[in-house]
Amino acid sequence: MYLFIDNTDKDKLLIRYHLVGGSWLSTEHKVNRDSVLLFYVDKLLKKYHLDKNNIKGIGVLLSNGGFTSVRISTVLANVLHLSKKIPVIGLNTFLGLENLDLKKVFKMNGRKYVMPKYNGEPNIGIKKV
Repeated sequence: MYLFIDNTDKDKLLIRYHLVGGSWLSTEHKVNRDSVLLFYVDKLLKKYHLDKNNIKGIGVLLSNGGFTSVRISTVLANVLHLSKKIPVIGLNTFLGLENLDLKKVFKMNGRKYVMPKYNGEPNIGIKKV
C-alpha cells in the first residue's frame, strides 16, 4: 500500500492510498488539519483493516499549503520513514498518480527524508493592525 497525504487546504485533510494490486481509495475530512493528521491516518488504516507495516511508500504534497500544515505532513512522513524504513517522496501535485508504476517511482525517487517547500515567510505572532 502507498499512502499519500495532502494537508495543504486550510479547511480539509485529504488522505489517499493505493493498494498494491490496483485500487485507489481516498478519505477527505473537513477538520482543523494541523491537529489531527496522525489521528486520521490511523483511523483510515483501522477502517479498512490495513496494517501500517504494509505501507510501501509515502507521498506528501509539499507546496501551496500553510507553513504549519506542510511541516506537519513532512514530519509525519519522515518519522515513519526513519522508524519503519518506508521510502518517502515529495510531490507538487497528485494529478496523474493513477497512471504511474508506484513501485518504480518510489524505488527511483524515494529519499532519506522530504523537506517542506514554503510559499512565503512564516506568520508567527500577533498580527499587526
